Amino acid sequence: MASTTLNSPPEVSSTPTGAPIAAIIPVVSAFASLLASTSSILFWHLWTLASSLYRFSPHHPIIYVSLPVLRYLFAPFAVLFEIILEAFIWTPWNLAVGALENLYPIYVLCGIACLVGSFVGLFGRLASAVLVGMVLEDSESKPQPVVQEDEKAALLAHQ
Repeated sequence: MASTTLNSPPEVSSTPTGAPIAAIIPVVSAFASLLASTSSILFWHLWTLASSLYRFSPHHPIIYVSLPVLRYLFAPFAVLFEIILEAFIWTPWNLAVGALENLYPIYVLCGIACLVGSFVGLFGRLASAVLVGMVLEDSESKPQPVVQEDEKAALLAHQ
């Protein structure tokens, strides 16, 4: 005897699927909480350090003795910072300002030439429109083009 098996429909998961953003919300929430606690701890430590340094005056013996030592320790970093600023900030800035100062007369000359040219063109167009209007207004009929006899015959032949 042959047994027959019924094809059952594929199983559908019983867990409801929500919007994809719903899966990201817990991750974003955890990251925001971590960021807030880290920034709070960092701010507290920096505030403690700043307030403890503020209590010392420059004439305190420990600070008075340690300032020259700190200056010698941080001198290479200060010089490197000055070199980087000079190379990437001040030199390009000075070059740009110098170039703009030298190109200023050319900029003014070209600007004035463009403005004068646009005004002359605009007023020339207006004047030509007025003159053409006056000429066409004076003539009562427009002149008809002169057609030669052989052209008339050719036109009639094509029709």
